[in-house]
Amino acid sequence: MNTVNEARSGKREGEWLAQYSELFDTIESTPLTQEQRRACVSDSLATLVLAGAGTGKTSTLTGRVAFLVEHGFAAPENILCLAFAREAAREIQDRLHRRLGGRLALGGFTASTFHSLGLRIVEQVDNRRPALTKLSDDCASLYEFVQTQIQKLTSASTEYAQVLFDYFALIEPAVVLSCEYAHRDQYEEAIALRLIRTLRGESVKTPFDCLVANALSLMGMTYHYRRHYPQPVFIAKRRPYRSTFYLPDGDIYIDTFDCIAGGAGTSEAARHARLYARIHRHYGSRHIVLWEDAGYVKNIESLMGALQRKLVEFDVCVPSLTERHRAQRHREFIQILSSSDRWSLLMNELAGLLPLYRQRIRLEQGMSGACMQSDSSGVASAENFARLKVPMRTVHSRRQAIIMALLAPLAQAYSAHLQVRGEIDFDDMIARATEYVRQGRFAIPWQDILIDEFQDISSARFALIAAMIEQRPGLRLFCVGDDWQAIYRFAGSDIRYSTQFAERVHPKCRVVPLSRTFRFNQALCNVSSRFLMKNPSQNRKQLHAVRHEDGAVVSVVRQRSGLAVLLSRLHQSCWIAPSDNDEGESGLSLSNAASMAEPVHTCTNKARRSVLLLARFVHLLPDESLLQEYKRHYPALSIMSSTVHASKGLEADYVFILNMEQGPYGFPAAKVTDNVREAFLPESEQFEDADERRLFYVALTRARKHVWLLVPDEKAKRSAFVQELLRDNRSVVDASARFAIRRDYFLHRSPGDVPPCNITIGMLARCFDRWPVTKYLRDRVLAHVQKLTITGVIDKIQRNMVGLDIGTEEKNRIS
Repeated sequence: MNTVNEARSGKREGEWLAQYSELFDTIESTPLTQEQRRACVSDSLATLVLAGAGTGKTSTLTGRVAFLVEHGFAAPENILCLAFAREAAREIQDRLHRRLGGRLALGGFTASTFHSLGLRIVEQVDNRRPALTKLSDDCASLYEFVQTQIQKLTSASTEYAQVLFDYFALIEPAVVLSCEYAHRDQYEEAIALRLIRTLRGESVKTPFDCLVANALSLMGMTYHYRRHYPQPVFIAKRRPYRSTFYLPDGDIYIDTFDCIAGGAGTSEAARHARLYARIHRHYGSRHIVLWEDAGYVKNIESLMGALQRKLVEFDVCVPSLTERHRAQRHREFIQILSSSDRWSLLMNELAGLLPLYRQRIRLEQGMSGACMQSDSSGVASAENFARLKVPMRTVHSRRQAIIMALLAPLAQAYSAHLQVRGEIDFDDMIARATEYVRQGRFAIPWQDILIDEFQDISSARFALIAAMIEQRPGLRLFCVGDDWQAIYRFAGSDIRYSTQFAERVHPKCRVVPLSRTFRFNQALCNVSSRFLMKNPSQNRKQLHAVRHEDGAVVSVVRQRSGLAVLLSRLHQSCWIAPSDNDEGESGLSLSNAASMAEPVHTCTNKARRSVLLLARFVHLLPDESLLQEYKRHYPALSIMSSTVHASKGLEADYVFILNMEQGPYGFPAAKVTDNVREAFLPESEQFEDADERRLFYVALTRARKHVWLLVPDEKAKRSAFVQELLRDNRSVVDASARFAIRRDYFLHRSPGDVPPCNITIGMLARCFDRWPVTKYLRDRVLAHVQKLTITGVIDKIQRNMVGLDIGTEEKNRIS
């Protein structure tokens, strides 16, 4: 039966393709492809259009609306198009009216964001417009709210102050003891390159040192960290002996040691402990040896007790802290920390986690309004913490328990704040709208729903769509997305709605791929697709480019050589006359540069080439003043900059991806997995660096012609993605080793074909007026030009100007 229905559906769609051929030929500036047309006439209740970078997804949405209205399937007011950003929704609305307004009546058509849809539903059911809190979209206001509430909770609740103190004493410095690891290399890897700071802000070498320093601070003891021993005592390689801690009040030295599995007596540290003990016996100084213990990190009170017992042996009396004094000491340290960068980092983290925490609690409890009801004071209670306790066996579980304990009362205070002010946030609005649709209090007026960027949909937003389908089973769903560009998992997006469309969205679905890309050439298409499809969980697609060009499309260059030098190459190519055998992207010869009469500033906008500078994070991009300087120096280029996440929807002739190196700020970003955030996000894929791989794919596919990857000098520090591209693709070249002006570049096809010729000062002066070189180089060359042939000039430039990357493919441009 299904086969018969599919045959009938296929026959109808074939007839529609023929019937509306003229419509699909004219609704856009270029005719729609056959794949776009098949998607537009899909007769399925749920259609997923698997788009690709540059495959014309917006044109497909336009064609779908035109077909529905022209055929009479739906009136414009019965079609709803959903997008995730106001700009995207406005672009779709404007484009449809611009393309179809003269042909079809689209007065009732609506392109909306999910937030606007939620607002419309809630407003219609409640008969009043809900007051939206500015905490939803104003990061500064949310940060201020979180900070204020944390201070209130700390003042009102001893338990909350204890949890906050534990965060700064144990969690923020990532205190993890060696006894939690079976092997030393695992332990050293865990603490490598980690800044470990005490409550007083000092940097210490090991987590156990941090724990001891914090215990001494809590006990009110003055100490000096790693102070030189006053006697001329040297350890290995004439290294002077320094004790871990020195307590001036009792003239006591403390040395701390870890205890990797095997016991204290058998470790290498035990040998050092015996050596240090002999030193202190010899000179008669007071000495304490402290071995780490797993119980210390679970309860700092046990470490304080061990220190007190050791100090009593030297007649140093440290009074035990009462509960009241301990709470007072906690608040004193919190007050000191509240003006530090560590405090700001925690506030930012809690502000980022709070919406995710509320979404998760709402989904688990099935609540549409406030995610957690608070008591009148909004203060944490002992029951909250008891309920949220989890085993504290590892540093990750300790962090998760403490962050959860900080978030729970904060979420209660947030809900109370909205309730008192009669406000609602975006997430509550979507949840409430979903509930109204499920209860039938809002009747769905639409027959067709189109969703743009479907790969970015979250569980909360899809719940609203599912409620619509449940209320109106005949509702047609038309989703356009590209799972290869799903880069917002950190914000709650779930790629599985795209990769498992039939299982999660609708069993009676149809998937239509768009395989023809209009943006880049086939070589860049192959490089980016091969890289992305290493992940087996991605939908299989084979993109085909309209343009076919040979040669390198991705170049690896040294970051140290300078972005300005690379931009100067492109700038030159905008005003140098192309040769008859123009095959490369740019070319430059000394002879034709000297004879050019048209100055650079006369380049028209039509001739300008677009350049996009991309980086993983904002702080890695050129600042605004430097960007303006680039634009002033290179007027023939239209230069933009963006983070990779913000570059979705952008494209340019040339793309420069900065900081392609290993580490937390490169690709892939080598960061320790945040287990707390992971607990609130959709299930991650098993494939390593899947999110980072998609993000890098987005960066690569912003380019129409060429991509430059800027890497560090040391190959060992270069991004693993760069090494993979070089290994797997002939169209990716390593140009980092030849970042200099080449003699052959300035000559004709064969250096031997050109006899040496003298160059006048006037020729070089005109050349340098247009050629971005340093004043030092200009003066050096002009001072010797009368004595040099062209070969000599080239040698002079080559010796004095390193950094201008002239690729071998550009030699073909020289006439």
